[in-house]
Amino acid sequence: DFLQSPFCPQFDFIIADPPFNIGQSYADYDDDLPVDAYRRFLQEWIIGSWNKLKPGAAMVLHGSVSVAREMLRALFRVQLDLFIETEICWAYNFGQCTFHNFIETHCRAIVLRKPGKNKKWYVDNVLTPSKRLRMGDKRVSKSKYKGYVPYGTVWGIETNDEQLTTEPITGEPNWGRVQGNNRERRHGHPNQLPERYPERFYHAYTEPGDLVYVVFGGSGTEIAVAKRMGRSAITTEVSPWACNSIESRLNDINV
Repeated sequence: DFLQSPFCPQFDFIIADPPFNIGQSYADYDDDLPVDAYRRFLQEWIIGSWNKLKPGAAMVLHGSVSVAREMLRALFRVQLDLFIETEICWAYNFGQCTFHNFIETHCRAIVLRKPGKNKKWYVDNVLTPSKRLRMGDKRVSKSKYKGYVPYGTVWGIETNDEQLTTEPITGEPNWGRVQGNNRERRHGHPNQLPERYPERFYHAYTEPGDLVYVVFGGSGTEIAVAKRMGRSAITTEVSPWACNSIESRLNDINV
């Protein structure tokens, strides 16, 4: 309803982490829709969000492997697959244990770009030392960014082993899921993203003052990080309980 409202603005960046439809207990939302209903649900909010995205801006669709597969299917059905720019794989610790298959330890994010002259991409904010720079290759001093390159499309893996041949070298610790006694943990929210995850997207695709739309409020991670980074942000959430939780979180960071 919000996306159809005449009061809904155009956005500089959109990020969505939809319900996974796995029967999770959420207040005021059915997380166990029939397959066809869930697919219609995905198509509706994807189209609505895309229509509110400014030309040149990016939209990120995050999900588990199965949900990302369904979102990709929806993109093909609504003919938005041509605007896919890249895909990010977030590798994390502590996947759901199973002995019937390999343990799933990653999520996917599909990044779409709306056609337009003013492409929003801030490469200076997402540079990391290349392997050549770390090896002391003097030729990198002649390159534009002096041996620094954008992060790769796999995030969260500790890659400071000098023997690795992958590039770029991020040198970052593993990004675990938010659980247990993690300082970011919010009571009652079982599927939180770590704050550094949306933070990197904001660094790459937005600048201070930009208007961000978080399609699903959830635990408030994406909107809290956006506000902390000086972005204007709007979110929508069907659960009054979750809305109160988000408001409390924003109050905690004084925004």
